[in-house]
Amino acid sequence: MEIIRFIEQWAYPCMSLVLFIFCILKLKSNYGIYFIIGFGIEFFNSLLWRLVPMIIKSEALSNFYDTYGRIGLFLSIISYTLLITGIIQLGNLLQILPKHQNPSMKKFGNFMVYVILLAIGIIPYLIGLTNLIEKNASYSEQASMLIFLIIGLIILLIAQIYFLIILHRVWQFSINESKRLNLVPTIKTPGQAIGYLFIPFYNFYWLFLAYGKISGDLNAIAKVKNVPKCMSGGLGITISILCIVNLIPFVGYFTSLISLILFPIFIYQLMNFGASLEQMNNTTENI
Repeated sequence: MEIIRFIEQWAYPCMSLVLFIFCILKLKSNYGIYFIIGFGIEFFNSLLWRLVPMIIKSEALSNFYDTYGRIGLFLSIISYTLLITGIIQLGNLLQILPKHQNPSMKKFGNFMVYVILLAIGIIPYLIGLTNLIEKNASYSEQASMLIFLIIGLIILLIAQIYFLIILHRVWQFSINESKRLNLVPTIKTPGQAIGYLFIPFYNFYWLFLAYGKISGDLNAIAKVKNVPKCMSGGLGITISILCIVNLIPFVGYFTSLISLILFPIFIYQLMNFGASLEQMNNTTENI
């Protein structure tokens, strides 16, 4: 029990520190500063909240919790605002790379609608989550944070539904193109690709097909069409693993933050690559 209590207490600061260091080392673009400062504030905030009770005497702790509870909430709002700003900036960056965005992407959906839904949902979700896991919050504070959490979850659920709609459309295009080119698609129907994700336990396996194999099918289509570029399958596999890890108590709190960054990148790559293949069809037909 002591080990579980230790992990529960220090997992969040450690994960915030890891993400902070990762962003410093890997995110060199302008949007990286939002992630660096955001995770830096989260690390400082969570670390201070856990260190002070070890230093201050017990009779003075109530004053600390009353005062710093409000400051901590304010810092959390700032850090999450920076994180969603980074996500939006990342979304804008993806949309302008390459500079001439393929208009056929609209066939699969609106990428920025998905990013904005994520950005709007993540603030109340993370504010509610981080304050609910604090054991020193009063009943009224916990009730307020629960409302934040529910609102965030509803918006994130809408974002996830829209993600599945886009994924369904990409699979539909991939399956139709595979059949037209006499290729064998990994999944037979787009309904199967999405529907099997809702089968308990079996969906753990199906994630690696629905997310992990779509890039391989698109690459096979590109190879037949003599398209030199291809998609990496690693991101889809990584997201599949994260979807499972996110279910683990405590650990899932932090890996879900990584998922919120990787999901927009993954869906953009699918939309952009699929749109490139679709545009080749239109060009061939015009010729």
